[in-house]
Amino acid sequence: MKEIFKLKKFYILLIFTIALIFLALVNSNRSYKSQEEIMIIFKSEKASQNSDQILGNLEVIVKSLSFYNRMLLDNPNLGNAKIMELPDYKKKKYWNEEVNIEKIRESSSFKITALGENQYAAETLNAQTVKSLIGVAGTFYDIQNDIDIRIIDKPITKLSFSGSYLYSFIESLILGFVLAFLLSYFVILSGKNKPKKQAETALSWTYKKEKAPEIMPEEKPWQISKTPKMSFGKKAAAPDNLPIAENEIFPISKVDEIIETESVVLTHEATKEEVKERIEKLSNKRISSEEAKERLNKLLAGKI
Repeated sequence: MKEIFKLKKFYILLIFTIALIFLALVNSNRSYKSQEEIMIIFKSEKASQNSDQILGNLEVIVKSLSFYNRMLLDNPNLGNAKIMELPDYKKKKYWNEEVNIEKIRESSSFKITALGENQYAAETLNAQTVKSLIGVAGTFYDIQNDIDIRIIDKPITKLSFSGSYLYSFIESLILGFVLAFLLSYFVILSGKNKPKKQAETALSWTYKKEKAPEIMPEEKPWQISKTPKMSFGKKAAAPDNLPIAENEIFPISKVDEIIETESVVLTHEATKEEVKERIEKLSNKRISSEEAKERLNKLLAGKI
């Protein structure tokens, strides 16, 4: 709470809100004011002796509720449906705010002021008030012998402020302080509730280009290299601790030839001439008929 009063922004906001509310109050109470002056002339000596009393009575008559009702009867267009539904004490208060009668110094003249939403409404209300005052005064006093009412100046209308400047300033001062305090409080509160990174991001106006992460080649430890083909060409040196046979059964140099001949035998199909040649070779050997048949079947089957 104390942090708010230490901020310069709070006082700037306070001045701004006070000025804004004051202007709003002044504009809302703008109205047209029409003023007209009348003079009371005392004809008889008796009326002159009681001049102060007569002037006071006329002032009270204009401010009374019965005079307002009499004026509405004379001119129904001035009536307001919402005002007519109000109780009598509120209706009288409204009338005294709309129309004011004031004695001009030590003279026997009055200044009548009427307020209206526009110039025409203010002038009409003023003129009707003077007209009704002349009619009502005739019921209390003798207009022909005692008093006479004359208009000194026609209605003068101007745009004015119907309220009080001092009251409006005090009201705007109170409302402006409350509004500025609440706004500052919620701003500080929202700043505290925000995460630090989010607040920094919201307040930052600079753009930083993020560097793309470097893509490292993926290591595949499970990748197995192709098995090399077995080669019987160049041989690596054998370890010394391996046992070595004393007699060579097959020479190493002839292993490839044996594999190649076997592959040729397994894949080559014997011709008729080769079959006859092999039969002749078999016939030269002394073998039994059963053994000859067995070898013939193997030969035909390509197993030999």
